[in-house]
Amino acid sequence: MKIFDLELASPCNARCDFCPQKFQGVKRGRPFMDEEILDRLTADIGAIARTERTFAVLCGMGENLLRKPLVLRALDGLQQASGGRINTTLVTNGSPLTPELAEHESFRRLDAIQVSFAGHDKDTYEALYRLKHDRVIENVITMNRLLPGRIYIRAVDLQRLRPH
Repeated sequence: MKIFDLELASPCNARCDFCPQKFQGVKRGRPFMDEEILDRLTADIGAIARTERTFAVLCGMGENLLRKPLVLRALDGLQQASGGRINTTLVTNGSPLTPELAEHESFRRLDAIQVSFAGHDKDTYEALYRLKHDRVIENVITMNRLLPGRIYIRAVDLQRLRPH
């Protein structure tokens, strides 16, 4: 089994007080992955997926959905190169999830959409992420309706992240 993590974007629209970006920033030469590099990677990963179980996870320090066309290009490339044999997951903070994404075949073929979430109420969430809680909740509910069974909430354990 092979697992590949692909970071397509370094920037993020959230400003989480527990994220390494807050402390160190992201020191990448380019904020978004170059399309030529992405195409080579997806072709190579897809070729591997034709012969053994392979997972591709779109994740990283940034919010990949800040460049939705790049995410769709990656998913298209992975599906095409693997002959549909690859397992794909998208990690997101949920704020850029929109119903239009579900219009794309490669997005509908995602095995999982993992939404990172922390905070026990609206005020705590907004203080932690600097995003609109109600918008994220609405996006998650809408996407769950469009792609049932593929949305997962990944709760961030803030107690483990804080020094004791």
